[in-house]
Amino acid sequence: MVDYACRACNALTIQQVAEYGKLRQVTSDCRLLVQSGELSECTSCGLIQKVVSTRMSRDLMEIYDTYQPYEHDLEPLIFSSDSVGSRSAGIFDEIDSSFSIAKTGQLVDVGCGDGSFLNEFKRRRPDWQIAGFDLNQNRKSDIEEICGEGQFFSGSPGDLPNKLDLIVLNYVIEHVEHVTKFLHTLFEKLSSGGMLVAMVPDLARNPYDLIIADHLSHYTKTTLISQLEELPLMCCRQALQKELIVFVGKGSRNRYRRSTTPEAEQAGAEKQIRYLTKVRTEALDLARTYKGQFGIFGTSIAGSWLSGELGRLPHFFVDEDQRKHDITHYGKKVLSPCAAPTQGVVFLPFTRQVADKIASRLGSVSPARLYVPTGL
Repeated sequence: MVDYACRACNALTIQQVAEYGKLRQVTSDCRLLVQSGELSECTSCGLIQKVVSTRMSRDLMEIYDTYQPYEHDLEPLIFSSDSVGSRSAGIFDEIDSSFSIAKTGQLVDVGCGDGSFLNEFKRRRPDWQIAGFDLNQNRKSDIEEICGEGQFFSGSPGDLPNKLDLIVLNYVIEHVEHVTKFLHTLFEKLSSGGMLVAMVPDLARNPYDLIIADHLSHYTKTTLISQLEELPLMCCRQALQKELIVFVGKGSRNRYRRSTTPEAEQAGAEKQIRYLTKVRTEALDLARTYKGQFGIFGTSIAGSWLSGELGRLPHFFVDEDQRKHDITHYGKKVLSPCAAPTQGVVFLPFTRQVADKIASRLGSVSPARLYVPTGL
């Protein structure tokens, strides 16, 4: 039996979480899987992670060979009670509000995908020199159209230009196996006052992150700080609705000291799996009761996973994004909230805090009953 070291603290103290195999999984681009990879938890630092075995490595290669950042090329929108905006705009605002982005500089977006963030950055800071880096070269021409010829990089991050003022990693670190080595390579590419910014899902606020097959690390604020212990971390805080954002500065002397992991986080994996299992049970019961009048709110990770768990039970989707109302998801209709059937129920697969906000926002719009899962 091979002993694997923790991805964050390097201790040989990771233990497999047995119940994980009973849940279906989805890829981060919302394709359904039966099961891929085993979940483990480090008893030293608390990081919940997937070990990259030979089989897991093969599965990841298959996922990324046909990877599409956004279904139908529609970047997710962020909804609130009084506004709606693109996720890229929200990330730009998070960075700019914490450390004002200069008028000029040099940026590389690592894991640039289809270039959504690069497009937003170019619109907001047109005098910057910008470039994209991605292992997948399918969007090379799209990125060069945004950034200029020769401004798309692939292969090794060590081949990136030096003296970069800003390196952004939006939803990247959780996909990386050798995180510490990867981040140190990028850190050395910064200018003397440069900054590295990373956005990752926050498991504490989003238990559905566990069922994303190609996410290798599932971070809380504590475990993310532990992962970045050797770098000069300037700030680590909650961002957007369900994310964490970190800022690492080349010229900064500020360092977060790793603290003892709270006991509650030590048992995090089992707690989150119990939550997901109960959500699945509630959804199955309702789908059987409402027989064709059962809807799932959202067509991203949580909604896609729940649809897979329902199997052949009839259901539809509801989404606030008007761009999705003329398309289907998994061959099923996507309705606007106001088009949900009067005698139906729409399940909100989110934590109670998020689901309550959605129910409050749409309660007077949807003719169907909006169901907030009880979870734990």
